[in-house]
Amino acid sequence: MIHEKIQMLRKQRKLRDEDMAERLGISQSTYSRLGMGEIKLDVERLRKIAEVLEVPVEDLLNTEPVVFHVHDNKGGTNGWPARGTAFPRGVHAADDGRA
Repeated sequence: MIHEKIQMLRKQRKLRDEDMAERLGISQSTYSRLGMGEIKLDVERLRKIAEVLEVPVEDLLNTEPVVFHVHDNKGGTNGWPARGTAFPRGVHAADDGRA
């Protein structure tokens, strides 16, 4: 699970495996072995990965799914229209979860 989370965060930041290996100060083959779970992550290496990905270590260890907030050009978040704009057909203001 942690390896998938690291891969997802790496891709989100548009980093290649080579970029991660370089920033971690390890060879690309060592990074690949880490990604496949062949090498165990110690606390220091986990801390460095979190630093490179700019997330707290807790985010890597958390088993909950990572949720990203999406902002559109209209000021809305999470795909919802900004206040005062029309909702998609079939969606009502009471459905949006905002107070």
